[in-house]
Amino acid sequence: MVITVPLSTAVEPSMASYACIPLFDPPFWATHVFRGVIGQTDASGQPLDPDRYIGGYCSTSFKGRFYGGIMEPGASEPRGVLAGGIRGSVLVGIMAGRQGRIPLVGIGGSNETHFYFRMISLRGPSLYIAGLYEPIQ
Repeated sequence: MVITVPLSTAVEPSMASYACIPLFDPPFWATHVFRGVIGQTDASGQPLDPDRYIGGYCSTSFKGRFYGGIMEPGASEPRGVLAGGIRGSVLVGIMAGRQGRIPLVGIGGSNETHFYFRMISLRGPSLYIAGLYEPIQ
């Protein structure tokens, strides 16, 4: 069985739309910074319009660890945290915010500049994250 994940999707926000996420000092393991969007998927798994922004730090090639903040449009401070790890094409993580802590499991991938993962949890809707990453300057 072959699973393909589109790395350039209809969910391609401009960098200006999430450039305002405040970043903190990078953890010792971080080699890259990431910025992107998070949103729900419809019943067939297609991404709906994103409703929040994400930004933070990750390991090389968006593999290994990641940790970042979740911003809602119009907010000046992060309203939650998205963190976890990636092995191959499997993401295991946690999203913490207003609804408490939600464990996530997902599948997806990354190329040299972009990432895309679809995630599920025991609570809540199916989600996706998509965005860009680049080396820490």
